[in-house]
Amino acid sequence: MKQLKIGVSIFLSILLITSLSPVAVSADYTYGNDEFLDALNAALHQIVEDGSYDTIYSKWFSGSVVLTDDSTTNTSTTFPARADITEGGTLDTILSNGTIYFGSDTTYPPFESLDDNGNVVGFDADIAAAIATKFSAAYDLTITAVMQTNDWDPIIPDLQSGKFDAILSAMTKTAERDQVIDFTRAYYTSSQGILANADSPSVTGIADLNSSDITIAVQSGTTSQLYAVDNLQAATLNVFDSFDLAVADLKAGDADFLLGDLAVLDFYAVENAADGFSVVGNFEEENFGIGVRENTGEPTSEPESNSMLPIPTLAVFFAMLALPIMRKLRQ
Repeated sequence: MKQLKIGVSIFLSILLITSLSPVAVSADYTYGNDEFLDALNAALHQIVEDGSYDTIYSKWFSGSVVLTDDSTTNTSTTFPARADITEGGTLDTILSNGTIYFGSDTTYPPFESLDDNGNVVGFDADIAAAIATKFSAAYDLTITAVMQTNDWDPIIPDLQSGKFDAILSAMTKTAERDQVIDFTRAYYTSSQGILANADSPSVTGIADLNSSDITIAVQSGTTSQLYAVDNLQAATLNVFDSFDLAVADLKAGDADFLLGDLAVLDFYAVENAADGFSVVGNFEEENFGIGVRENTGEPTSEPESNSMLPIPTLAVFFAMLALPIMRKLRQ
């Protein structure tokens, strides 16, 4: 009987502690994204200003650094103060967890690809690491960047659903994309290019590809595909889910040309020089930005509507039920 009394006493103590414990506020990715955007812009500003950008650029690309500064008076150059960051939002969650998750289509060297050990490497991966370093210094924390592999076509919907914090994947800033997500200042300036194989017909520019005799390989959902659909309507388009499949199409001779970002085409031209790959032209300058969710919700202290009683209420309820048992045991 004494052991039973002790057991019930412990049970009641646990219930009482639970009833007095506050309910944790859950993280919400629908707000705090504007603060995260400001922090990313501040990090990029520092990376450019302190020379880190030039070091990363020269590791992956040849030639002089070309980067368009498309920042405006609204582009932040300072990190939000920790005390001003909205509790439970995206930036607050990142700082609390110590990790920034970047969604990336890791089939796009030299920006992002997988090495032999399955690690994400490339220009974007190094930019992500540099951003994490700046976050760590700004908030006196240890922040790590994780490049999370994601298919390209659903990458914006997956960002919006909270699968990761931002898109860092050689994404061109376009007016259409800017309607559904927010972009940082440009972190890379590029142009579109034309990749040919040994058997490709001779061309002098992009306009020559607008012919019924031409087949063009492109990756689905890219600015290259959009350009081809709008401007090369006479040509046949072979559209692929990933860029490496488009490269394979050109290599097999099923396409005459491949359109893509110039730096990526340069990479594949070197990798496939034995197959006669060469870049034969470029067009359409573009800027890459880091994509962030727009705010679609607001922080609230009001509990969400739920048919279940909250945990503290249930704890008190069961504690009250147990009181008669205790009285009986004391008799």
